Amino acid sequence: MKRKTVPIFIAILIGVLMFTGCVERLTQERIPGNYDNKKIYSNGGLAVIYGDYLYFINGYAKQDDPNDFGSVVKGSIARVELDENKKPKKDTFTIIVPKKFFSTQKDYGGLYIYNDWIYYPTTSLDRDSEGNPKTAQMVLMRTKVDGTGTQIIAEFDNHSVPYKIVDNTLAYIKDNNIYKINLNDKKFKPSLVEESVTNVKFTKPSDKASMDNFAIYTKTDPDTSEKYIIALSIQGDFKKTIFSSEMMGLDDVTFSATILDMKYVEDKLMILYNVEDNQKNKPYSGVYAYTYGKEFDFVKDNFVRFTQNVTSQKGFEYSSFYYVEDKVALVGKDENSNTKIDLYDNDGSYIQNAIVFNTSVTFYDFYFDEENEAYYAYYYEESKLKNIKLFEFDNQDFVAVEANATLYYEGGFSTEWIGAEIIEATLYFFNSDISNNIYYLDLDSVQDRKPETRKAKVLGKIIDKDRIAAF
Repeated sequence: MKRKTVPIFIAILIGVLMFTGCVERLTQERIPGNYDNKKIYSNGGLAVIYGDYLYFINGYAKQDDPNDFGSVVKGSIARVELDENKKPKKDTFTIIVPKKFFSTQKDYGGLYIYNDWIYYPTTSLDRDSEGNPKTAQMVLMRTKVDGTGTQIIAEFDNHSVPYKIVDNTLAYIKDNNIYKINLNDKKFKPSLVEESVTNVKFTKPSDKASMDNFAIYTKTDPDTSEKYIIALSIQGDFKKTIFSSEMMGLDDVTFSATILDMKYVEDKLMILYNVEDNQKNKPYSGVYAYTYGKEFDFVKDNFVRFTQNVTSQKGFEYSSFYYVEDKVALVGKDENSNTKIDLYDNDGSYIQNAIVFNTSVTFYDFYFDEENEAYYAYYYEESKLKNIKLFEFDNQDFVAVEANATLYYEGGFSTEWIGAEIIEATLYFFNSDISNNIYYLDLDSVQDRKPETRKAKVLGKIIDKDRIAAF
């Protein structure tokens, strides 16, 4: 009888090892480099400058692509050195994390680096009873910038989980609840910090460190149905109501607000709201903005109103804004769904229509050109990246201008996941014409009417299958 039980035991053991006990090996040798410089720029997207290097996602891999640690090329996290102008040195390409980066969260699902740790989502390391990878599940992991110390932080049942990392804290949204994980805690135990939230927005990573630390969201009172806008710190325990009906100071009127956009104004955070009231003729409804300091104090007299109607009113639909000098450029769509920019003073008074594009466009950056003393914008329109002068100074007056756009790039931009980024005047994007591999274009080198200067270059490494398909 004993001889018969031994093979059975071995068979069971093999089955356990094959389907439930196999642990992926997550170790590799330290990758040499200069890790003294820890300055961060542009966290949360497809590329991050950390110290002397640009870390980036080496192409957009598919959910079911192979993901064994050590063998991944497409979708891996790689780096290149940067020259004195913050441009990539292609011949220094090195894969740092040979694991597939994957998420379907377009707004808050990017690459983060803090304190020498690279944080990234990937497909699950687990396998089902038949030995197949559970690719529908997401794992959030981290690896040191030198390629060592890979760890699992949290696991989820889908890839659309919004998250943000600030210093040593991870915050994420699951089932309309906000959780935090102390990344110094070896067990990575999640803590529930807020329940039943909606319309959550994270402040965008920035060098404005005092304001790059918040989740801004809506909370509804279950008894009164009143809605509150709340700011919650990611790192730390700050929590404060930053907009409510009561703050408007009208006892017989109920207000509700929805966040349209948020941007930094110097060392403060400006939030653009769509505000509605419950009165018959909606006398108080409109697009408003408030500029908050780090304590998020609210003074009604500083609540700036731009329009007399909410954005659902036919004829306009503002969705974002840019702060230019002491003016506010509201971006939206007209009645024909064409993108337009309207210029307002910072007290809310309308100045003029700055420009109307004859199609829908996506803006990537508004910036000030010191040499020409004018504001410009990069935007994407029908497979073309263009640059246009928007505002200039005339005898110290700030005015909108009518200018022709300059073509900077024409080709495929992937829209499957994270969009293109402009970092230090360099465009980084997944090229949908080349199987969503990562490319870059030095915008400083582009010259009008010289097509050869508009040619984007491969940043990372293209696998043989993609190379054959493209070339």
